[in-house]
Amino acid sequence: MYMLGRNIMYKFLPFFFCFLICCSDNDFDIDRSTGVIPLAIDNIWNYESWIFDSTGASYQLASPYSKVTGCVTINEERWFTLENRWVSGGISHDTCINQPTGYFRYWQGLTSMVYKYPASVNEEYTFEYFHIDSLYKLKRELTSLDTIIITPSGTFSCIQYYSPRLIISPYGEFLETDYFIDRSVGIVKCIHYRTTPSGKRYIGNVNVLSSYILN
Repeated sequence: MYMLGRNIMYKFLPFFFCFLICCSDNDFDIDRSTGVIPLAIDNIWNYESWIFDSTGASYQLASPYSKVTGCVTINEERWFTLENRWVSGGISHDTCINQPTGYFRYWQGLTSMVYKYPASVNEEYTFEYFHIDSLYKLKRELTSLDTIIITPSGTFSCIQYYSPRLIISPYGEFLETDYFIDRSVGIVKCIHYRTTPSGKRYIGNVNVLSSYILN
């Protein structure tokens, strides 16, 4: 799945730079007014996914999902663990937190901003991205604060983020990507673009929110 924590396809490594303890199942973060993505244990987002070729022909893939499975304490802060099922059927795991400046991921001792918020339209920032054993510094831009997105689960007013180059695990492809996020719900749509050898740009993959449960 090309969703929350889309690059982490490997076993979660031990923390060497922080003291980590598990939180209780009742220890929820439900401050949706200041977060980018609502984080609480047992939150789940289910998606429908389609692959397109350059002619526009499509087929539907297995339904991916993201689920908040627990929480941990890192450097005296509460982070949430997520399980992600990719369209390929593989499972990855993330550790994420909402901060006053945006939504962050923790991986191998590195804290990386995934979605900057608050931010202004056309504001760019650097997104540090692990793929296998390599660290990439990629650009991301907030392109809209009020894009309307219609999905099987409802109609949402979304923040739109654009990445001109994003590695899609496990293939190692660099693709353009648009993410659409309703801060009261989470990621409601994701579009990946591909380019033919002749330079034609086309939509290669679309994921849309089909249902969700928030605690």
